Amino acid sequence: MSAITSSPIKLMRETRTRFSKRLMKFLKIACVVTLTFLALWMPWLTSLDSLISTASRLFPLSRGVFEDKVANIWCSLNVIYKFRNKFLNTQMALICLVTTLFAALPTNFNLFACGKKETFLYSLQNTATAFFLFSFQVHEKSILLVAMPSICLYGFMPFAVTCFLKVSILSILPLIMKDGLTIAYFSLIVGYNAILNGFLAKQESERHISSTRLQRLIKILDFLILIASLAALWIPPPSHLPHLWAVIISVTCCGFFVIFFLMGHIYQFNYWTTIVKIILNKKI
Repeated sequence: MSAITSSPIKLMRETRTRFSKRLMKFLKIACVVTLTFLALWMPWLTSLDSLISTASRLFPLSRGVFEDKVANIWCSLNVIYKFRNKFLNTQMALICLVTTLFAALPTNFNLFACGKKETFLYSLQNTATAFFLFSFQVHEKSILLVAMPSICLYGFMPFAVTCFLKVSILSILPLIMKDGLTIAYFSLIVGYNAILNGFLAKQESERHISSTRLQRLIKILDFLILIASLAALWIPPPSHLPHLWAVIISVTCCGFFVIFFLMGHIYQFNYWTTIVKIILNKKI
């Protein structure tokens, strides 16, 4: 009887010990991040004016979330429901804050519960994608903040990361055209895609995966990106829809980024094997 009663108590003690260790590790990381943040901001903490000016540049609420055609949720949904006309900038900032928080919480709760290296990498990518899709940001180049942690996951999901890196370049095409860098865009994208395709083929050969179907999908994606890029450059939009190509590109890329965001969670929470088993059982 005593052995039976002591077992739950022992389990509770072990759980409390693991939680305490993880909490202490979390607090240590939080202290390091806070001190690093203060060190980086030290030059602007000398006066209130410089602090406010720098903060306004980082969070340009006056410009609004719809200033540019960014491939995020808000610019895409604005095509159907005019958030721009329904909400003030301050209201949109609050909506973006709440949705970003809820989108980033599951992956970070899982990171706190598991604490594995692989989970940390997935959490970086999922959190960055959540911020790009839902936060109050107004620049296309913010997708680069998602690309950096995504590259760290190349060994775990090479095909998805390769497709994401290709589509991320397409998503900033409207900005590139606005800045007059189309020649550089087409010049570099050929080598960029060749390098990505080479890395993917090597990764698949090391895993002994038949790459015929995946390579075919990659070629289709390259072709579609090329067609979209040439159409945006050479086919003028209607006079009453001057931003037609920018909207089409941003909405299409946003849809892919949402799929990539969901795939990141599927891999992080180990749902991928379950999905494969369900598909195989249905085929049987």
